[in-house]
Amino acid sequence: MKKIGIFLMFAFLFVIASCTKVEDIEFSFSKNEVELQIGETYEIEYTLSNMDLEIEYSYSGDGIIALEDGIVTALSEGEVIVTGKVVDYDITSTIKIVVTPKEDEEIRVSSISIEGNNFGIVGDEITLTASVLPENATNKEVLWESSDEEVATVKDGVVTLLKAGTVTITA
Repeated sequence: MKKIGIFLMFAFLFVIASCTKVEDIEFSFSKNEVELQIGETYEIEYTLSNMDLEIEYSYSGDGIIALEDGIVTALSEGEVIVTGKVVDYDITSTIKIVVTPKEDEEIRVSSISIEGNNFGIVGDEITLTASVLPENATNKEVLWESSDEEVATVKDGVVTLLKAGTVTITA
């Protein structure tokens, strides 16, 4: 009797196991490639046949993007492959993220340094050189100015000393 009970229990489990349907999971990103400018964000869109399942993300290229909960933030120029994987399944999809510099991004001048002689005699012409930082500033044009044009004038960095005195040249 005990053998029949064990047999029936195994037969019952076999029937239940064979009746359990294995679900086909379909997962894919909506796009194959996305282009972002530095500072922009993009929420990765995907199709998943069972929305109760979770997606975990990984990516190549540290420092190019930040990725949290499927939201990509472009940090620096470059390319990254993001892989999405259905948790507990061996199902993946990939998307290429291309990060480009911001268009029309103004890079402001942080400092200007002036080099050249700071003394001379009446009639001298002294050439000053201005260095603009950062080197990739959008507008590197230097405007020169004399604090007293009766003592000295300046044009394009060339100072002409007109009479004795003290003058400040600014760029």
